[in-house]
Amino acid sequence: MSHQASRAFQVLLVEDDPGDAGLIRNALKDKRIGSFEETWVTSLGEAREIMDAVQFDVVLLDLSLPDSQGLETVRGGLEAARDMPVVVLTGRDDEELALRILEMGAQDYLVKGRHDADALLRALRHALARARTERALRRSEALLSGILDNTLDAVWSATWPDFQVIFVSRSIENIFGWPQDVFQSNPRLWFESIVPEDRPVSESGLKKLLSEGCADVEYRVRKPSGEMVWVRERSKVIFRPMGGPERVDGVFTDVTRQREAEQKLAQKPVDGIGANPSPNEIMRNVAARGGNMTRTLRDDRSDSLKQNSRS
Repeated sequence: MSHQASRAFQVLLVEDDPGDAGLIRNALKDKRIGSFEETWVTSLGEAREIMDAVQFDVVLLDLSLPDSQGLETVRGGLEAARDMPVVVLTGRDDEELALRILEMGAQDYLVKGRHDADALLRALRHALARARTERALRRSEALLSGILDNTLDAVWSATWPDFQVIFVSRSIENIFGWPQDVFQSNPRLWFESIVPEDRPVSESGLKKLLSEGCADVEYRVRKPSGEMVWVRERSKVIFRPMGGPERVDGVFTDVTRQREAEQKLAQKPVDGIGANPSPNEIMRNVAARGGNMTRTLRDDRSDSLKQNSRS
């Protein structure tokens, strides 16, 4: 049995009614679903103080307390709990209130007098399981975000077919010169940044994406500073398991250095050839070099034979 399964879960009970607190404390003694140890306080102020010093596995929070009422209790309890899962207890059977409480971040909502010990314990175990899953997801998201933010390429994802930006990595700022949040709020910003003469290239890439599901194009964009850079855009439609398109994922790469290097190489004169030579000029020069090389090797071999005969 693992340590997680064998140890007792620490529960903070925030309840000002001694009768309700007694029922809950008795229910927590039931070992059929798990082992729980509770700490009981009667106000939100006490709960804040103890949560600053102790890490609990789950918090049971009454909605009506001497120093706080209603949704303000939920807000204050969630702020104090930080990553600790919170299950709210209330005497009101109100679906709209329950929805508000869950939207604020509580893991569950129980109506007093409408649940038995089994329901309470199941709610606690489910809250603990969901909290573990959420923490693992946040860690994975933080890890992925850290990796993407430290890559030179900008990774992005958009909805299909309206291309609303879902995610874009921070590297977009280095390539396009616009802040990450501005790029996310204006999905047309990338197109508006493209040099007007190169927009047909981007449009042809979009047509290919729509017809074939992927595209790979290069064009120039102008940053707010006026600097112009070459960008390679690779994009792909992502499909749902059962068929239809779900979103578009893509990568922007700054290829300015490669483009500049290619341009310099194309303009650099080669022996006997000017800049931007024709294929015929290149072939004639290679043939001439081949003839010169053959004569040089023949002359070197003749000199070597003469030296050997003298010796």
